[in-house]
Amino acid sequence: MNKVLIFIFISIFCLLGCGKNEVILPDGSAIQVELAQTQEETERGLMYRESLGEKEGMLFIFPQNDIRLFWMKNTLIDLDMIFIDSTGKITNIADKVPHSYIDAPEEEIATAGGFGKYVLEVNAGFAIKHNLHQGDKLIINVK
Repeated sequence: MNKVLIFIFISIFCLLGCGKNEVILPDGSAIQVELAQTQEETERGLMYRESLGEKEGMLFIFPQNDIRLFWMKNTLIDLDMIFIDSTGKITNIADKVPHSYIDAPEEEIATAGGFGKYVLEVNAGFAIKHNLHQGDKLIINVK
């Protein structure tokens, strides 16, 4: 019951105008997200990054729900990829997707896919740590 009240309170707060780009989890915690909205930002993603903060991520935003396929080219950190539909519902979690090394051959690069309008990339193990599951609802608050 307390989790529900916290979730409702945060939802109302964000509808009134949170100023940050963030994703709010079912437990009420929030993570700050960088946005990948353009083709160039989407292609670059988290390439060449050596670290990502515990409460940070990258949110890929697409025009509509569709099948999404991501690959880890030149991505130096292991990630969880959380696929989210236009209603905020998690449709798939690709957990602990392994990193690649710079200029790795394509056949050695991990891929992950799912359905949605959004894809949230966070540190590997994030989904388990925050008890996220397919069907959970997230609040996506972007400016």
